[in-house]
Amino acid sequence: MQDVSVKIVESVDELQAVMMLRAVCFMADGRLKVETADQNDLQCTHILASVGDEPVASARIRWFNDFAVLERTCFAPQFRNRKLIKELGEFAFEHIREKGYRQVLTYGAKSMARFWRMLLGFEPVEGRPILYPDMDDGWYELIKRFDSEDFEGHDNIVNLQSPPAVICRVEGRWKVPHPLEVRPRSLSDAA
Repeated sequence: MQDVSVKIVESVDELQAVMMLRAVCFMADGRLKVETADQNDLQCTHILASVGDEPVASARIRWFNDFAVLERTCFAPQFRNRKLIKELGEFAFEHIREKGYRQVLTYGAKSMARFWRMLLGFEPVEGRPILYPDMDDGWYELIKRFDSEDFEGHDNIVNLQSPPAVICRVEGRWKVPHPLEVRPRSLSDAA
């Protein structure tokens, strides 16, 4: 398999690729009878993985008070493998940690919940009801908690002490100056 690139969605074209990929993954095999997009798609962070120019996996992250939710993960059928799933998961976890979150929830059918636990370190959330019990034997709520060691070397966590310019940068590219930061302040500065 060629090299995989994983990134935060930054354009309408990339968001359309996510939606098309979801349609293929969620609806093509007829297993999931729900809309592939909902109102939360305009209020979250989308992740897109590609092999060359071909979108092969995606996920979205929604942000809450003290946790993030990783959801709507999908992988093109011909690219469903542990390496890609782990790569997408680790990218998402890194992004979640960069924003200072210490826990992430996800939901999965019984078979996928086991896979998320073994491959990505999620644990069942005890005492919670099964979500959508009539679909795929129900969906289970899983949580991954990051320990202090997971944050070692993360001096780039975005928080209230971050410089204003960093906070205003493009999502996930907090180390890359925005064009407004590097332009001359006045015509005399440009000379």
